[in-house]
Amino acid sequence: MKNLNLIFLASLVLAILFITLFTAPVVSSAGGKEALTVRYVDGQWICTDGVVFRLRLIEDPGIPFRGLQEPNYLVMPYEKYLKLREEGKLTIEAMKIHCVDVNTGSTLFTIALIEPEITKVVIPISGSLTPGTGHLYGPYSSCVTMWVSVTWSPGNQILGIAIADAETGEGYGTWYIGSSAQREFIAGWTRSYYIFIMSHPDNTRTITYSGTITLYVW
Repeated sequence: MKNLNLIFLASLVLAILFITLFTAPVVSSAGGKEALTVRYVDGQWICTDGVVFRLRLIEDPGIPFRGLQEPNYLVMPYEKYLKLREEGKLTIEAMKIHCVDVNTGSTLFTIALIEPEITKVVIPISGSLTPGTGHLYGPYSSCVTMWVSVTWSPGNQILGIAIADAETGEGYGTWYIGSSAQREFIAGWTRSYYIFIMSHPDNTRTITYSGTITLYVW
């Protein structure tokens, strides 16, 4: 019975992790600095400054567009929340939750369920890409969610949208065809990321694209 209670408690905590009930309160915009160029060579994307990125891209799964999901509530150890608050991280609302053993009544751990004060930053992007090349934007830090929206022509050419960890160079994304695409990335706000817009190596024509990168920054 004790194990069942602990399993139920763990399920409750996981459910809290996926609450998606708030809207970013502050909207601002910023122009993006000039993008760096990357080129596809032997299964890797190499930047003009020599940095190598290893990206795993899948074909568009064809899932109907469900619209932008605003950033989630964040769940973290309560002690970490206190430290972040001392460092100046602002929150709209915070709740302290004690997770207890239902048999003994003793506290197993304490977490904070917080609604961070988010700043929405919209960055315009545009450019032209020959087959097997891409543009690199960033790095962007302290982001809870990153949202990319792009249109391009010709629409029968394949365009990729991807994200990569600025420290490890590892990333993932999706290849699209059809002249427009939107991609959401749930980011680890303690890390920094690059966003990639890429032309597939098998394309036969130059792609011209434009769009925005929307950052939800805490």
